[in-house]
Amino acid sequence: MTSRLRKLAAAVTACLLTFSAAGCATIPHSGQIGTVAVEDSDNDVQSRTDPDGPAPGASPASIVRGFLAAGSSPASSFAVARSFLTDDFAGEWSPLKSVSIVESGLSLESLTASVTTDSRSVSFTVPVQASLDSAHVYRDSPSGTETKLKFSLRQVNGEWRISDAPDGIVLSEANFNRLFQAYPLYFFTQDYSYLVPDVRWFVRSNSTLTEVARQLLRGPADNLRGAVISAVPEGTTLEPSVVTVEGGTVDVGLSQEAGDLDKGTSKRLYSQISQTLRANTSISDVRVQTPQSNITSGSDVSADLPVDAPAVVVSEGKIAEVRGNSFEPVPNSPKVSDKVLPAQSYDGNTYYYTNENRKQVERFSAEKDVETLITGKDFVGVSADRFEWVYTAEAKSAEIRAVGKNGELVKMAVPFAKDRTIKRIAVSREGSRLAVLTSAADGTRIDVVGIVRSRGGKPNHLTAGAPLSVGQKFDQVADFSWAGGSYLAVLSADDASAGAYRVWVGGPSVGLGSISGGQTISAAGDLGSMRVGAESGDVYTYTSGTWQRIVGAKAWNPTYPG
Repeated sequence: MTSRLRKLAAAVTACLLTFSAAGCATIPHSGQIGTVAVEDSDNDVQSRTDPDGPAPGASPASIVRGFLAAGSSPASSFAVARSFLTDDFAGEWSPLKSVSIVESGLSLESLTASVTTDSRSVSFTVPVQASLDSAHVYRDSPSGTETKLKFSLRQVNGEWRISDAPDGIVLSEANFNRLFQAYPLYFFTQDYSYLVPDVRWFVRSNSTLTEVARQLLRGPADNLRGAVISAVPEGTTLEPSVVTVEGGTVDVGLSQEAGDLDKGTSKRLYSQISQTLRANTSISDVRVQTPQSNITSGSDVSADLPVDAPAVVVSEGKIAEVRGNSFEPVPNSPKVSDKVLPAQSYDGNTYYYTNENRKQVERFSAEKDVETLITGKDFVGVSADRFEWVYTAEAKSAEIRAVGKNGELVKMAVPFAKDRTIKRIAVSREGSRLAVLTSAADGTRIDVVGIVRSRGGKPNHLTAGAPLSVGQKFDQVADFSWAGGSYLAVLSADDASAGAYRVWVGGPSVGLGSISGGQTISAAGDLGSMRVGAESGDVYTYTSGTWQRIVGAKAWNPTYPG
């Protein structure tokens, strides 16, 4: 948390629109994305509040404040919020076209309303930390982001009502977690070997699974389009138009476009739908029907590439494996500086590093001595993918360089890094996404884009869609790594001690405490795998909710494969 946010949180005591925190969602500590089971109910939603409607004689500012507060209750299609609107506008307002999530600790009453002299216009300037767009994609906002909300009012039977307002609702972080749940929409890597999660957020309701299925059929988010593949034929829709649930079994009907698929494509289609809907923990079985057949089984495909090799560090001038409380030099390691950032292949047999002067990327193994893969200047740390391509970048280049195991070089433009300094890059486990940490005068940010590949896994270029920015709440990010398919491990440098976080790629973050002098962070997947390297040469591991120092020789820059 930045000092600015701490001061704001200390100055106010109420959370905007927070009527109950008991139902807040939590982010799981291990495994796939967790969601809250949807139970049968007579209500539209299972987690709800009951805000008041407009009070008689309420002022224009009070009407607008009441309207904003009522956005925390989606019951009956936001009926309470619509009661603050004129009859003709109530049918036009689209509450879920966007969601603005305000800074934690901010109260509605602390916001100053600007009211025109004729009382027919009211506006608020609202600090926003994140937003949800119409495609259900969660996007972090840079620190200090504000949005201006303007409302027009007129009197109806002597009472003020809103006649025009921006589409969307405004929620506190607590209410967002209570009302919305995350689902990973799954798509295939370009070689169909793995499923790639595309995290979206949906209002908890009896129609949640229907909306999840519709979004899956529409395809991936812009930042992944071209880097992942959907087995869903173009133009496929739900038929019937709703997904039904009975006794833990989900039935999904698809239109004619999905009716004539070969066996392999049918299995892939089932895997996408089944894995996506099973993110809801109450689902035990998924049945998919097309006009021609019932599809009841999928392909044998995983949503994450396991990391079996231990982390490596630099210790006593060698690249070494972390083995419990000791560091064991890897075979044939050259003499290296403590400043070296090591990397390794997923089989743990090949090692890479940028040398001390950051002008060469080197490679070695137990069987082969050090060889130079690429030369340049000011290289950032190295990342390796499952196809044995190695990625790096010159800090000021706005270009990613990838080198194949036979020395082939590919250059990929990074338009969003123009006029910024690249600090760190990391390829996701399955190889479909690239996360890039950059810095500029406005601070740091992590952008996630797709990698478009050709046959054999050769990277060609990055996806053209706007990247998904992650962790923009942090003024300064010191380091990050992938932590499974849906998360990043992030080390923030906003405070005197580095703060560790687990950040959803397309969702909020969870703080894991601070580490004095923390410089680098890496994770294999669950929280227990996290390692932080400190400037002092101490290495910390996350155990039972706390950071514990590994007792032994000094070591720097712990890194898992990838």
